[in-house]
Amino acid sequence: MVELFMKKTSVSEPHQELEEIHNILGISQREQDEKPEASIRIKMRQQMERLWSINEESIQQLIAKAKGEYLPQLLNGLPFNYQKTLHLMEHSMEMPSCMGLPVHYHLRMPLHVSARGTLKIVNQNGLKDVQIQAEIHPVYAWKTHVKLAIKCPFSGKLYQAGVMRHVVVETPLRALIRKAPEGHAVIAISPAPLQQGTPAGEIDLVTFHQRVKS
Repeated sequence: MVELFMKKTSVSEPHQELEEIHNILGISQREQDEKPEASIRIKMRQQMERLWSINEESIQQLIAKAKGEYLPQLLNGLPFNYQKTLHLMEHSMEMPSCMGLPVHYHLRMPLHVSARGTLKIVNQNGLKDVQIQAEIHPVYAWKTHVKLAIKCPFSGKLYQAGVMRHVVVETPLRALIRKAPEGHAVIAISPAPLQQGTPAGEIDLVTFHQRVKS
């Protein structure tokens, strides 16, 4: 019986008994008509949310667009400029004081991110010697506003004092990624002002300002 079943199943044609079972139970072969898809979701600090859907067709369109539009621009130098401002933190509260007057506390911290520069591909010897050059000027800046206020119910005046701090971080740099003919990759990063010669003084990377208000 086992030998007979093995002989029948070894034939490429469908098994007759299995076909009868499929017909009795109403089982049919299911073909997948839907194309597989995937979703990419990015969420930052409960404020910004992005959702992208990708499939085989969108990936092929992206590759074709990169070859037809972005590649010629990269060979000539593709400029980019990204700016984003958001409220990193904001908090307010009121608390009683020993004098019986309510004290109001407010904290606000806006954030600004900037990245501008140029991206270029240099092809000197075919695919054996390819260079990617990037001139990037990233800026990371944020402000801190802290305010403490007391409102006097007798005079109806508001007495307040605050501190504002401003921090800016700038790191202009030049990056070079090269695939050498020997097969190894070379990565070089240097400050962008060095491309214009030796700086006359120090290169400021961090700037800090503070102002007291009353």
